[in-house]
Amino acid sequence: MPEITPGESALGLPTEAAPQHSSAEMPEVKLGGGLPMDFGSGHAPASVQGAPLGTGQDDASTGDSALQSPTAVAHGDPSNMLRSADPSINTLRGDVPSEVAAAQEFERPADPIGLAQEAPNFGQSAQQFDAQPHPAAAAAMAGGVARGFPTPQPNTYAPGEPNAYVPGAGAPQFGPNPHLAADNRMASLPRDAGYSPGLQPTSMDPPPSALAIDPSATIDAPGDRRLEGAQTPSVIIQKRAPSEVKVGKPASFVIQVQNVGAVEALDVQVHDRIPAGMRLIDASPTPVQQGNILLWQLGAMQAGDERTVTMQLVPEQEGELGSVARVSFEAAASVRTIATRPALKIVQKAPETVLIGQQLEIELEVSNPGSGEATGVVLQEDVPQGLEHPKGRQLDNGLGSLAPGEVRNQVLRLRAVEPGVIQNTIRLTGDDGLTAEHTVAVQVVAPDLKVELSGPARRFLERQTTYQLNIANAGTADATNIEIAVQLDRGFTFVSTDYEGQYDPSRHAVYWSLAQLPAGGSGTVPLTLLPVEEGEQAIVIDARADLGVFAKSERTMSVEGFAKLSFEIKNPSGPIELGAETEYEIRVVNSGSKSDTNVQVQLQLPPGLELVSSDKEAGTDGRGLVAFQPQTELPPGKDLTFSLRLRGVAPGTHLVRAVVASDQSSVPLTKEESTLVYADQ
Repeated sequence: MPEITPGESALGLPTEAAPQHSSAEMPEVKLGGGLPMDFGSGHAPASVQGAPLGTGQDDASTGDSALQSPTAVAHGDPSNMLRSADPSINTLRGDVPSEVAAAQEFERPADPIGLAQEAPNFGQSAQQFDAQPHPAAAAAMAGGVARGFPTPQPNTYAPGEPNAYVPGAGAPQFGPNPHLAADNRMASLPRDAGYSPGLQPTSMDPPPSALAIDPSATIDAPGDRRLEGAQTPSVIIQKRAPSEVKVGKPASFVIQVQNVGAVEALDVQVHDRIPAGMRLIDASPTPVQQGNILLWQLGAMQAGDERTVTMQLVPEQEGELGSVARVSFEAAASVRTIATRPALKIVQKAPETVLIGQQLEIELEVSNPGSGEATGVVLQEDVPQGLEHPKGRQLDNGLGSLAPGEVRNQVLRLRAVEPGVIQNTIRLTGDDGLTAEHTVAVQVVAPDLKVELSGPARRFLERQTTYQLNIANAGTADATNIEIAVQLDRGFTFVSTDYEGQYDPSRHAVYWSLAQLPAGGSGTVPLTLLPVEEGEQAIVIDARADLGVFAKSERTMSVEGFAKLSFEIKNPSGPIELGAETEYEIRVVNSGSKSDTNVQVQLQLPPGLELVSSDKEAGTDGRGLVAFQPQTELPPGKDLTFSLRLRGVAPGTHLVRAVVASDQSSVPLTKEESTLVYADQ
């Protein structure tokens, strides 16, 4: 019989490895008189200690054979529990009656809390119980049979503390507790331990703080395929013993365990106690023993497997002897599923450039690179400025569902209407918040014509002028099939041009044609015009090319007439004798295109000549200055004549200076004429 050293549990494991279980994670099921059961590590024990047999209906149904060959069926449900009154028969079956008989006699564990004097005597004295039972016995209190859950560490409650739980201090001990009356402490014993049913049992499980979860109880990955589906192991236990034994004579007690279920039962264990009043001399197979507690670890049992445990016991006292054996096992069920993650991806393939006015085709590649189906997929496009679509600015296209790895191709056709770099963004949306988007840049290229007429802004009437017609392509694409027209105002007359320019008299316009003007290219064409009317005269230039390219400019010029005065002074008489008279004539001509006003004529006479008379009103200052009355206007092409007679008063050559001024002449005109005055010697 192997010895269990201190620090080992009834399972033969080190106490620090014995799994502890959190009460928050163990469901509690009350059996019969209310004994709590916890499902440690998520596994239900196959059986629990027997409750007293009911009132006979089950007995009557089984007959004699049930008493001679009882079976205990454990289906993984700790509530399936019945026990025969015959100590040689322990049967676990079906539903547990809620009422149990109190007249049955069972082996009792030692009194761990010193209340033996309060417990009724069932034919065995308190001294016959083990003085220090295993903690599993104190927890089960069921005829010395462990309850099918992992054996807790030896523990104790610290004296003087209300139910203070101290791990590792041996069997549970209860010290003085001011909060626990004697009858209440007594209520902590299980009902099926052989005490009066009138007591209210409570669990002696360790407090939740002392429990721990066994990390090896479950697996976080799919198990074997055979564990999938409903798992229905069913283990029965049958215990046989002679109907009568003699004191001092060995007797064989046999425990048979069989898996009558459809699948494998895991971690099958048989728990028993050495009956009070008997002595174990041999067991096959060899159990793990701690005190009078016996444990057989049978491991896994396939469906239909049967195992037998044999004990050789020697009675040492008279009376009804026996113990309750229990089988526990685990049923494991596995499930697997496929976790998928759908995803969306959108890629646009577009040309880098597109000519304005042309159609832009964008190839769309929609895919689901994920591992699950994407549903409710919608393609969304907000048409950016510079592009247009016949159906408006916001476009939606439902694609439905995309299988994992599925790729679909779509074509989006837009029209380029404005030049520049345009960012086009496509979005994908789907169920479960799936989104994806992609942006592509497309440059819309276009020619951009510029035309202007350079030259003077002010011209005089009838003065021919040559202007420069400038044309340039400031765009990003070549301009083709360019037509240039210069519309002349009627104040101009066309004179000439170059580069095959054609004048159309019916339209009073000049035309040029140009096959192509590259992007960034420019050119200049001379245009000679003659202003023929005064006033503001306009010249309008426009240029048109393919793709609807159009450019226009207008140039306004001021055409003015001008007055051009000129005069001459003549002395037709030649030299004169001293004291004789001579005649001077001044003729002023306006050869310009505009009338001149305030025309003034003045003469400065030398001292050798004096004024005799004039044909127009004139005045003198007595010092030789002669000024004619100003003339209000001198129209273009007209002239004015001023005449005066002079007398020679001193011999010599005398110089006469004439000055003509007007409003239109910024600088007065000056001319001189000389006269010789001689005297006989």
